[in-house]
Amino acid sequence: MSDDGSGYEEVRGREKLPKWFGYAFALAAQAAVTAVVLLLPEFPIGRSSSPYIVTVLAVAYLFGDGPAVLALLAGSVAFTWSFGPGAGGVWGLPAGARQWVSFIAYLLGSAGGAFVISLLRRYAQRVERLASQLGVAKELAERRRSELETVLLSASDAILVVNLDSTIAYANEAADQVFRGCIRRGEPFAELVEAARIREMDGTPAAVHELAVMRALANGTASDKTALVNGESGPETVLSVHASPIRGPDGEIEGAVGIIRNITCQWRADEALRQSEERYRSLVELVPHGIAEVDLSGVITFANSALCGMLGCPPHEMIGRPVWEVTEPGEQAEAVRSLILRAAAEHIPPEACRTRVPAADGGLTDIQVDWDYRRDPEGRVVGFTSVVTDVTEQLRTRKELERDYEREHRIAQTLQTSLMRPVPRRIGGFVFEKLYRAAGDEARIGGDFYDVFPLDDDKIGIVIGDVSGKGLKAAVQVAAAKYSLRGRAYECHSPKAVMEQVNRTLVQDMEAEGFTSVFLGILDCRRSALTYANAGHAPVIHWSASKAQAVLFEPTGPVAGISSGAEFGELDIELEIGDELLLGTDGLYEIQCGGSYLEIDRLLDIYAEMKSQGMSSAAELVNRVVEYCQGEPRDDIAVLRVSVEG
Repeated sequence: MSDDGSGYEEVRGREKLPKWFGYAFALAAQAAVTAVVLLLPEFPIGRSSSPYIVTVLAVAYLFGDGPAVLALLAGSVAFTWSFGPGAGGVWGLPAGARQWVSFIAYLLGSAGGAFVISLLRRYAQRVERLASQLGVAKELAERRRSELETVLLSASDAILVVNLDSTIAYANEAADQVFRGCIRRGEPFAELVEAARIREMDGTPAAVHELAVMRALANGTASDKTALVNGESGPETVLSVHASPIRGPDGEIEGAVGIIRNITCQWRADEALRQSEERYRSLVELVPHGIAEVDLSGVITFANSALCGMLGCPPHEMIGRPVWEVTEPGEQAEAVRSLILRAAAEHIPPEACRTRVPAADGGLTDIQVDWDYRRDPEGRVVGFTSVVTDVTEQLRTRKELERDYEREHRIAQTLQTSLMRPVPRRIGGFVFEKLYRAAGDEARIGGDFYDVFPLDDDKIGIVIGDVSGKGLKAAVQVAAAKYSLRGRAYECHSPKAVMEQVNRTLVQDMEAEGFTSVFLGILDCRRSALTYANAGHAPVIHWSASKAQAVLFEPTGPVAGISSGAEFGELDIELEIGDELLLGTDGLYEIQCGGSYLEIDRLLDIYAEMKSQGMSSAAELVNRVVEYCQGEPRDDIAVLRVSVEG
């Protein structure tokens, strides 16, 4: 037997002797019969055609049609040769009626018998082949059934087969586990529904005819269903059932098969995701800012109530529209479109932008849009989330503040300009030079100030100070400190006493904020001396011409305006012709050099070097310091230079 590729093996019948042997046997058998007839004439069958007929039939049965025809021809020759008129010759035709009858009987008997035997032989071979094919088919069916049962038993999904009469025909092990041993083969499917407590997703008992397997039986179409089982005594299980009808060869429904999958974990995950989505939507609805979700093509897929109210557009009119269609037409819409499409193509978060959108009242609303990516659970970018803020009022307020600031700036600038009036070029034997260098536009309304004023014929007051803060308040405090110092100095020529009185005034002034660092010196023209008090201000540099060196006059007390009980010291310094005093604010001492501030010792070295080379002005010193530090000052600089000329 050999495989023909269809699963069946072709049956060729049992193997016979070779064909050539059949032809040889046919000739030999007829020769043997002739020999018996001639040698044994008295043999009971010797004078008849029966031996020849039997020989032909035997050859036909054993070897088939070809050898049978040869045996028939050979028998005809042998018969006529043996019994004809010329018996013993090569050929002799029958002479009498008896011989003709015998010859015709031989021909008819041999041919008819051989034909019948040939038909019977072919029928027997077909029967044998059919039996073999049926055996092979049965064996193949058993093997496939075994393979199918193995697959069904090893399947992770539950499989349930129901007959046309709604009885359970088959269930694999997974089905027994899902329904916890409630399956009884041969029993109605309705009993399984009751025993396993199959329910709808809302917990109500399931109607048997509504279940997927029964719908497939009734309608003859595939059906899907999600249901709950075993929720009373054990953990609740969520099942997804897909059922299809089973049809016979004639197309009639013979049953239904249900593939049941336990989707409890997936359902719980989906439920948790749905709840998270609901919480997210609820929170988004509570946010006062507009929030929208946009896909990569720029189409709005979600908009919260705040955004809809901001634009005066209901959700159903916003969702599904490109972002640039809800903005002000023209260049702004095109800019938003380019921004989103470029971000989607280059996979970069869009930059925050401002644009205008039509408002509910028919006007325009200024909005600021901040963007970020929106990703799916696998981390792929699927769109953008935008937070939209109505900045119309903010921009209006900012413009008002800018106008107020400009007005305050002009007032403060005017006030400070009047306070920073020129100082006298020379009083007695002292020469004065002032310098003010702003670090920026706002520094013009900073807290630096200086003053030079004669007290009487022999004494001159010099002041330099710095009020914390900037703006109009700082300018007002500068005016208060400056004229308070001048007024007190006119009354009393003691810097210590003046500083204590001014400190108490600043502390008692509830409008004053922060503190004030100030240096007050009294120059005595008659004896060429300096008496000073320093309230937490930067050290004063003294250049001694006789010694050709620069030294520092350190503070003699804390900053003013903090504590009414603060005490201040007073020092008296003799001056010589050629000496110089350099009074500066913290902008001169706190210039950024590299990663730190300029060291005071290095400033003294630069100053001493320039003095030895013949420094001509305070501006020259400031320029040298800025050049040395390779950077612009971060704070404004005020310098008062006092030279003793005799």
